[in-house]
Amino acid sequence: MACYTTIITTEAQKFLPPEFERCNMSEVDHIKNVTIVGIGTQGSMIAFRNALYGKNVTGYSRTQPSIDTCKNKIDKWLAHFIEEGKLTKDEADAVRDRIHYATTLEEACKDADLVVENVPEKIEVKQAVFKQLDEVCPKHCYDAALSLPRPSSVQHGRGSARDDGHPPEQHAHRRILRFR
Repeated sequence: MACYTTIITTEAQKFLPPEFERCNMSEVDHIKNVTIVGIGTQGSMIAFRNALYGKNVTGYSRTQPSIDTCKNKIDKWLAHFIEEGKLTKDEADAVRDRIHYATTLEEACKDADLVVENVPEKIEVKQAVFKQLDEVCPKHCYDAALSLPRPSSVQHGRGSARDDGHPPEQHAHRRILRFR
């Protein structure tokens, strides 16, 4: 069965089609602000789906052209949903208004309850991203990685340090959400 990375509340799960696997999401029902690190093809869809289900989304990319591409994709998906009668124009505008963009991780992650890592499958890139996330994410933030199982050197942020002096395993954003 496919797994969908959109984090939606237990209440909102009742609107999913019957073939979707239900799960008890009460632990993450409080998630309101989702940051997507990497808004290419997959990341832009994750941003769109989370905003569609009512989350405030910040998409992170280092470059403005990537952000513009993501905005264009989302505009096309919203237009399609309007055309199909799945959303009204006002609902589509509300989805669009829930999506913001940032070109620095500090700005992207400052209010995050959940960060979805979606960077290329290169260990050096992932290590660098997780080291930065370790420094900028709020302590309560969850981390979700959309990759193969991460080596412990990436998962535990070896070589990184936070200002609070706690060892990496005590940081709350180390709570990894696993997607099957």
